[in-house]
Amino acid sequence: MTASPSHGNRQRPARKRGSKVAFDPRTLMERAIEVMRKSVAEARTDEKASPSVGVVLWMPDGTVETACRGELRDGDHAEYTLLERKNRHSRLEGAVLFATLEPCAPGARQHPKLGCAERIVLARIKQVWIGIEDPDPTVDRKGIKSLQDNGVAVHMFDRELQETIKVANKEFIAQALERAAAARLVKKPKRITLSPLEGRIANVNTNDLSTEALAQYREIAKIDEAVGSPAFNRRLVQQGLLKQDDGHWAPTGFGLLLFGARSRGRSCPKPACWARFISPKGMKSQGTSTVPRFLRRVWRCSGSGTSSPIRSTALPRDGERLRSLCLNSHVRAS
Repeated sequence: MTASPSHGNRQRPARKRGSKVAFDPRTLMERAIEVMRKSVAEARTDEKASPSVGVVLWMPDGTVETACRGELRDGDHAEYTLLERKNRHSRLEGAVLFATLEPCAPGARQHPKLGCAERIVLARIKQVWIGIEDPDPTVDRKGIKSLQDNGVAVHMFDRELQETIKVANKEFIAQALERAAAARLVKKPKRITLSPLEGRIANVNTNDLSTEALAQYREIAKIDEAVGSPAFNRRLVQQGLLKQDDGHWAPTGFGLLLFGARSRGRSCPKPACWARFISPKGMKSQGTSTVPRFLRRVWRCSGSGTSSPIRSTALPRDGERLRSLCLNSHVRAS
């Protein structure tokens, strides 16, 4: 390193790099949550709650660096601190980012500030793991959509870790939901669609769903409402599996994939998936499976009373959304 002219021959000390670890998503998710707890709340006169956010950057050489919201300056986003303050002069191709909260979307911050999703794209990071979606109307899945539109693969944290993040951000989430409700009264926001399977399937109704599969889901998820009841159907609507149109219930593409009585019908072709399973005890297996068989395996492992759910990877197109539905919405009913 060249000496600074103003300090003679004295050299600046090299910046200390982070520790080195093997790439293990679960471990890095947990590390992000540990860092999240160190967030520094911003002092505000409007009583707006600051989110607690932790980010972890894993490099191909095993180096790991972290940052939390407000770590160096009040109000600085965790992604900004990590990418612009700690790694401004580092090449980050091949790096993987773990963030406990959805990165803010383009346009969410006042000009000339960039959204964190934009900074991730500019840093050439191609894989991001996100804890929970940000319900604030300025973000609300727009950050995820922006990443996906720019070729970034987006994964979600395991379900129980998401619950931990939500508890730590209870006040922030409550206020964000209030802002979202107020925004809807002024102007109906454009729905952000992350997959075409989020919409209803033409010429399909609830009669095309397997009563047996729904009953199995109800039993393992410990749902009180009866299958087919309005309360049960509302639960499926909240999970993105049903749509209500003119008083009628209709399955979405995901609903048909997961509970369809005829899983290989014309309405939803090629519903098989290739999956790699990691059980709570670390057992691994992989192979091709129909979606119902895949789902039964997830239910069986997740309903066994273990502390960590089974995790799957390498699903096909729309697979990450399907994985999120299987692991985050169905297995543990709230």
